[in-house]
Amino acid sequence: MVIVLKSMMKKWTSFVMVLILPLLLIFSLINFFDSTVDKVEVPIVLVDAYEQTITDKLLSDMKESESFDIIRTTSIPKYALERGEVEAVFVLPNNLKEKIKQADLENAIQWYRNDRSLFDGLFKEQLASAIMTRAIRGEAANVVQHYQSEADWEEIYSYGLKYLEPEPIFQMQFETIGEKFSATAESDSFHLFRWMIWIYIWIVLAYLTKILLKWKELEIFNRLNAISSSMPLRLSWLGITSFITMGIGVLLTICAYIILQPVGFDLEASVSDLLMTLCSIMIFFILSFVLKKKETMWAITFSYGFLSSLIFFLIQFNIINISWWTFLFIPSWILV
Repeated sequence: MVIVLKSMMKKWTSFVMVLILPLLLIFSLINFFDSTVDKVEVPIVLVDAYEQTITDKLLSDMKESESFDIIRTTSIPKYALERGEVEAVFVLPNNLKEKIKQADLENAIQWYRNDRSLFDGLFKEQLASAIMTRAIRGEAANVVQHYQSEADWEEIYSYGLKYLEPEPIFQMQFETIGEKFSATAESDSFHLFRWMIWIYIWIVLAYLTKILLKWKELEIFNRLNAISSSMPLRLSWLGITSFITMGIGVLLTICAYIILQPVGFDLEASVSDLLMTLCSIMIFFILSFVLKKKETMWAITFSYGFLSSLIFFLIQFNIINISWWTFLFIPSWILV
């Protein structure tokens, strides 16, 4: 085992570059995420095709929130919503001021969203509250003026909440647009993160397997076989390699848990990741018996890594379905 460790650390700069540098990059991403998550604003589009003054008044009535980036426009940006560039779109009708005065608001506001929208409900409640408050005041003025025709409508409107209690008279029309996304325990971000972990471990295993192939070129195994057996040396390499890659996998999984927990991280998926890592280790261990040249090993590493990643993304984007043959490519296990 000592011989294996010395061989791995012989070119310590390469060892550090392969193992440590990507981990530093991960931690930098975590720090960047923590420092910017509080600054994220949810983009909400408010469509007023008629550019009515009542829209400005409604926005002024709503509580100011730094969580929303309100974008006013005159048309519905459907493609931006489908691509997830905006959280939701609220469309105001023509003559909204008159509708509010007459309390004629059933299905008046259209609410466009997709299945990935998460935080638009709070804005909907704020907008509904602002419109409903004005509608109740208008309804109160209408009722009072009906019985007292000489009453000043505007004056009653100003104090309308004293006459009527709020009622759920504000209705919205829900219209979902965009691609249908299945609600799963794991988010797409978590799938991508697990794929990145596997790619990283796959490359690290190739780097560590290079040591065995170098020993084979130097005929070290043949000399050991002549004396006793080369298997203890191979098993030592297998143990150290398993320890290194498992440690990397656990550390990166913890990083994924810290980053992705708010959007649906599934800790039980680590069992599947452990199995993926073990299978990857055994693949390289078997290849060390078959291959003779490092160049061949690197060619197989990158070819299989590329094909596996291609299959992963084809399944992820529903271009192909999971079948028995897709399990020959380890990253596809993530999507099961």
